[in-house]
Parts: sequence; structure tokens; C-alpha cells
Amino acid sequence: MDIIDKVSELFFTGLGRVSVIFAITPYDILFFSILFGGLFGFGLRYGVNKIFTLIVSLYFVAFVSHQFPYTEKLIGSQIGDVKLTALIIGLFLVFFAVIYIIFSRIMRATFSLSGRGRWFEVAILCLVTTTLIVAFLYHVFPLQSMYDFSDSIDSLFASSEAFFWWLVAPIAVVFFVGKSGGYVE
Repeated sequence: MDIIDKVSELFFTGLGRVSVIFAITPYDILFFSILFGGLFGFGLRYGVNKIFTLIVSLYFVAFVSHQFPYTEKLIGSQIGDVKLTALIIGLFLVFFAVIYIIFSRIMRATFSLSGRGRWFEVAILCLVTTTLIVAFLYHVFPLQSMYDFSDSIDSLFASSEAFFWWLVAPIAVVFFVGKSGGYVE
């Protein structure tokens, strides 16, 4: 066995052990790990300000894409569930790209990147951004046609009450990260 096979075997064995403990599939863990890792790398590279802009853009885009009046014309009448989900996600990403660019130009220097706790702030903001994205996957997109999360993940994200709290969590975290001294007046 070469080194890549050993590392992948060790990784998936570890994922299997974690998934047994929490009743989460290895694919769920892999999905959350990739999403969080990508956001964390983005946050470390571009800073807390860009994560904050990303969070605000997600809220705005969820509303705008949900209210977009031409979705039915774009979809057509003879489209499968997977294509429908892919089209809705594609539309969301187009709106997101435009709105993120606009907001990133408006919201400059909201947070200071100096001082202690930068990694911690980035990690916390990336964690709530990950949960916000997953909440949107459950409630904004018809995700079940493409991927079905485990029952443990469903219990955390599927209910409308849980959706409300996952929408509130990033706002509260941004408030406390801003209050912790990272906010620039």
C-alpha cells in the first residue's frame, strides 16, 4: 500500500468511529468538514471582515432568490428533481456572487484583524456560517432529491423551529465577536 491508501484508510476508519458515536454518516462528516475547512481557509486568508460579509450576503440572497419572479420560467414544466435543485442552487450562487461583491465593497474594515483571538474568531464565525449554509440547504433548497442527511443531522436542522434558531445564531455570534474588541468604530 502506498501512503495515500494508508492515509485514506485511516481517515475513513476515523470517520466510521465518529459516525458510530454520533449516529452520523461518514459522508455527513466529510460534507461538514469540507464546508467548514473551506470557510476556515477563506477566513484565515481574507479575514473576519469577509466572513461577516459572507454571512450578511447569505441572508440577503436567501430572501432575494426565494422571491425571484422568473424561477418558473427558467425551470420549465418537464424538469426532474435533481435538475430543479441544481438550477435553484445555481441561481442562488449567481445572486450570491453579485451581492457578495456589492457588499464586500460597502463593508470595508468592519472588523480589525489584529490582536489575540483571530483564529478563534474566524473558527467561530466559520462554524456558524457552516450551520447557516446547512440550514439553507434544508429550508431554501429542495435538497432531499440530491442528498439525504442522516437522522441525527435531520433532527438538528429539519424543523422550522430549528431553522429560526440557526438563522439567529450567526447574528448573535457576530454581535459577540464585534463586542469582543474586534470591531472598528
